[in-house]
Amino acid sequence: MRQPLLSGLGLAAQTIFRRRRSLPLGGRVEVAVGSAVEPATLIGYNSADERLHFLRTEVEGDKMLATLLKKAGDGVKRGEPVAYFTYLFGLGYKEYVSPVDGTVEAISNVSGIITIREYPTPVPALLQGTVVEVEAGRSAVIEGRGTVIDAAVGLGDTAAGRLVLLAGEPRPADARGTILVIPGFLTAPVLAAAFRAQAAGLVAAGCDHATLAAFARGTAGLTFEEFAARHYSAARRNRIDTTGGSQAVEMPVVLTEGFGPLPMRPEVKDALAAAAGREAWAYMDGRAWASGGSARAEVILSGLDGDGVGEGAAGEGAAGEGAAGAAVRFVPGARVRVLAGPGAGKVGTLKALPSEAVKLETGLEVPAAQVELDADGLMTVPRCNLEVLR
Repeated sequence: MRQPLLSGLGLAAQTIFRRRRSLPLGGRVEVAVGSAVEPATLIGYNSADERLHFLRTEVEGDKMLATLLKKAGDGVKRGEPVAYFTYLFGLGYKEYVSPVDGTVEAISNVSGIITIREYPTPVPALLQGTVVEVEAGRSAVIEGRGTVIDAAVGLGDTAAGRLVLLAGEPRPADARGTILVIPGFLTAPVLAAAFRAQAAGLVAAGCDHATLAAFARGTAGLTFEEFAARHYSAARRNRIDTTGGSQAVEMPVVLTEGFGPLPMRPEVKDALAAAAGREAWAYMDGRAWASGGSARAEVILSGLDGDGVGEGAAGEGAAGEGAAGAAVRFVPGARVRVLAGPGAGKVGTLKALPSEAVKLETGLEVPAAQVELDADGLMTVPRCNLEVLR
């Protein structure tokens, strides 16, 4: 008999957590052990040693034909002209612009290549708490107190912002820089609208795999110039890169339940709804396509002053770096979700484990469980069609 699946998805209310904020390229850590940090506090700067960008200009023989507007050592802004080239007696014109904020490192008159070194990238804390560990040039560990919500699917990197419960299509005035929450099914038009509106991140119950995969393909490697051509906004030009350059997706997406039209767990929905619009910050990490990966997609709510948001969903405890949380057992009182059959995707409480087997439509007799579904009342479900929620 297949045992009930222990999904590990849970919610720990007002727990102590520790998360490591890393400098993916190495660099300079700006905080020390004992430092109090807020989401906007800079942890450090990514090194610029490996972040070189090259502009190839026109050459003829061993001579550069482009007219230089900058010299080696000059600072440049993203989108600023560095050189230009005219041809056909002035009828043709080509301009070379810097793809990043940085410094002109070198200019080769032989190859026509202009090398630009990108400025070190600032890496913010994105979390509220205290620095408890520092690895010089590499990372800092932040310890804080908040509500930790495990998610089934994640896409993108990390982000932080105020929570906004979405009603209708996202508008730039309301969505810019926020974490949008959709308690139900995420559709492709809403996903695209949130990206255009410059949301910092998006949390939803479920979504089609094809929709999320298409979004990932459409945003992977998207440069500022390409984004500006599609959805121009001056705010994007001055946006601080919070990913440290490790991911191309600019708007992380987290699905709390998984792929498909799954309802959001009531305790998760209540916690997100209670935090929305308040002086609370949400940190989200989408660095996992599924919860079984080495990294776990999650949402952390901080700044709630221990008022009991989501209290009772999980006891007091510590959620360490990548910790899966306390063990769970398939016993009456456990929170479960139906994986298949008439109640597929619905969540409830395990009430009893009858000793007698139930007979399926196929004629097969299997062990069953009685589940009190949150929306539909008591239902008898084969045990193999249940997963336990932590």
